[in-house]
Parts: sequence; structure tokens; C-alpha cells
Amino acid sequence: MTPEEIQALLARHLEAWAAHDVSALAAPFAEDIVIEGGLVGTTTGRSAAEARLRRAFEAIPDLRVEGGEPVIMGDHVVVTRRLIGTHSGKPINFEHVILYTFRDGQIARARIIYDFTESFMRVQTELSAAADVQRALQPQAHYAAGWFEVAAASVPCLDVGGDFFDYFEVSENAFGFVLGDVAGKGPPAALLSATLQGILGVHTQTGRGPADTLAQVNRALLRRAIPARFATAVYATLSSDGSLTYCNAGHNPPLLFALRDRSRLETGGMALGLFDDAKLVEESVQLQSGDVVVMFSDGVTEAFNHEGEEFGEKRLVAVIEAHLNLGPGSVVSGVLDAVRTFTAGAAQSDDVTILALRCSPSLGADA
Repeated sequence: MTPEEIQALLARHLEAWAAHDVSALAAPFAEDIVIEGGLVGTTTGRSAAEARLRRAFEAIPDLRVEGGEPVIMGDHVVVTRRLIGTHSGKPINFEHVILYTFRDGQIARARIIYDFTESFMRVQTELSAAADVQRALQPQAHYAAGWFEVAAASVPCLDVGGDFFDYFEVSENAFGFVLGDVAGKGPPAALLSATLQGILGVHTQTGRGPADTLAQVNRALLRRAIPARFATAVYATLSSDGSLTYCNAGHNPPLLFALRDRSRLETGGMALGLFDDAKLVEESVQLQSGDVVVMFSDGVTEAFNHEGEEFGEKRLVAVIEAHLNLGPGSVVSGVLDAVRTFTAGAAQSDDVTILALRCSPSLGADA
């Protein structure tokens, strides 16, 4: 479908929402559509989707949807919408992000990610649910392939946060990984963080390099016109021959621990979501077996103790070097333990996220 056709379809979809026309709402759905997330879990099939919509209108007769401008990337679309209505005498008003996948002119998949911001202020259980959703969006804490292993963890400052990390199988012989930090804290930052994960998940499959991928993300973020919201991120790909290509968009420079030296991965450009014409560049470095790359958010180095002293990069490097030979998982847990000990007695002031990747002995064996 062309972007214009997708725009027209989504406009008709909003009109059907306004009319509570379930048949028109379900018309664009593929017969085997899968709707993931939302308040009622996963729904499979057009008839089940229709039944889901009917139940929603029966439960909330005044339910309506306000739509935002979609971000269209081929057959993938990201759109923010707001549900408004009244249920059991209580107002409903919250945003959600929908990640659509189109196939043969129909909606084949819709993944819904809710922002429970307003509800959090009234019901603590809703906040817990949002934290569960954010944890579910993160990949597994540890992952290994033939030529590397990686571990990561994120500890939000509040129940939910704006830091994120993710992994991507770019191809059979290339692995992508990213760590990002959305400006702000709490639910608004978490919602934008989830949106960025969705956009990145689409663009990492296009075959573009890290700089072009982040440039596409930057343009998508700017089209959302979210005031005072931007993000820093580092995206890198590691090939089985040991070639690491990365782009650093305004983020803390990752640390590369090679056999005989240590360096900072600084090549890239400015943060995402600030300027449409932002220049982003990438750099490639050759890694060897045993080399370790560590990405981290500023919540690590800028963690304060009760005397107002920062944890700092010097302490971070010392902790990493003490755990290098024990594997990425030990690096991650060692850093988190060190930050926790350093800040004991002080309130956590920012999200804390760290990712460590180590090249395996088999690196380059199949290159």
C-alpha cells in the first residue's frame, strides 16, 4: 500500500470509531489478524476482533478515540491515539500506541501499548500493570550466539522509566543492539520509549547501517511533534567477522575494552528528536575475541550518594575491569551492585541501564 492509501484507511477507521460501526471497524482486518496487548490480552481472527469491539462499546457506551498523525514506514505504521469515555461512573482518558503491520492491503497485526498516566494518579494497581508491560517489552536479560554474548538490565527511577535497551537479529551473520534514554522520567518518558522501540524494531530490518537507521528514527520522532521530548541512543551492529559498526546519537560514549587498551565510542551526532537536518555518521572498528563493549545511561555515572558526589566514569571503569573476565552478566550485575552500594541512603534520581557485550572465541571463525 502507498502511504496515501494507508492514511485514507486509518482516516476511515477513525470515522468508524466515531460512529461505533463495528462492521466498518473490522473491515480492514485480515481474516487471521492478531491484536496483541491492550486491556484484554491477545485476540486472533477477524470475528474475535469484532466481538472484542462490541464488548468494548457495550461496556463503555460513550467510548471515543482521538487519533494522532501516523508514522508510516512501508507496511509498518506507528500511531498514538487517546481513548476517552466513562466506565462505571469513572472517566477514562489515556493514550496508547498502536504498531500496525499491513499485508495485502489489510491490517494483519496490531500491537497495542497503553500509557496509564492519568489512571496511575488514581489507582496504584494500574501503575504496576504499566511496569509489567514495560518489562515485557525488554528482551531477555542474557543472550548468546556463536560469536558473542550480551547481557543487560534497566532499573527505572520511578515505577516506569525512559531508558530502554533492545537486541535485533539483523541478518544470519549480524546482530544489532541499542541502548537509549528518553528525556524525562515516569509514564510520559516510558510511552515514548516504547514508541522508539517499535520504530527501531522496524528500521533495523531494512538493511540500513546504524547512522541511517537512527536518522530514520529521528525523522519519525520529529513527525510526532511531542514538545520537549527527545532521546539519546547508541545503536551498533556486530558481524560474525568481528566488525562493529555504531552510531552514537548524543549518548554517553560506550566503552570498548580491547586486549591492550580502552577507548570510547563517540562517533555519531546529536540527540534524536531535535532537528530534522541532524547529521549522523557511523564508524566501524574491528573487534577480537574477548573484547567487551559496555553501553550505559547517564543514570549510572550521574548517580549521587547522600553527600551529593557522583558515581562517575572512573568508578564505572574500575568496576567493569574487575568483572571483565567473568562475562557480560557479571559486568552488568557488578555495576548495578556498585551503584546501589554507592548511593545507599540517597534517593535514586534517574533510570539506571547498562548493557555489556563480549566477543566469543569463535568470532571470525565463519567469516
